[in-house]
Amino acid sequence: MKEKTLNIKTLHEGKFLKFVHHDIEIDVDPPIQAVRQFLLHPGGVCIVPVTKEGKIILVEQYRKPIEQSILEIPAGKIDPGEDTLKTAQRELEEETGYSSNEWQKLGEIVPCPGYSNEILHIYIAKNLKPGKQNLDFGEFVTCHEFSFDEIKKLILENKLQDAKTISAIFLAEKILTNND
Repeated sequence: MKEKTLNIKTLHEGKFLKFVHHDIEIDVDPPIQAVRQFLLHPGGVCIVPVTKEGKIILVEQYRKPIEQSILEIPAGKIDPGEDTLKTAQRELEEETGYSSNEWQKLGEIVPCPGYSNEILHIYIAKNLKPGKQNLDFGEFVTCHEFSFDEIKKLILENKLQDAKTISAIFLAEKILTNND
């Protein structure tokens, strides 16, 4: 089944998100007209950062939409025209202070396709080199180190709920556990 866009209206444009309204026609017999409203997002990256000792760095930060601090992997939005690997390298250093010369793309996910076109590009960075955090204004991030097994336990106990982190850990499992 296909949906054909008939008309597009911008309902709100924020700092980097745009909320749009699409009048659509659904390809059924007979065709049906309907409405879709969703967020346009520039896309983002997320990184599974692994130290030389095999520990995974998670960041803890307060997330206003859910009114609580959560643990998650470092992540950030792609700037216009920016390569996703460059975005990942920039975000890792900004949020954790770490850098790496060993990068591998693990895949992509669409976290919320019911209301956003966001695509997240997932990377793993190994053999991290420590440095200094360079957080954006108003950003407060604390770094924590965990073993793969500790993270799995947090997920299974529902203490780590961030979807991108759970997805990325799953995609990185073979590398993190050396299971070929």
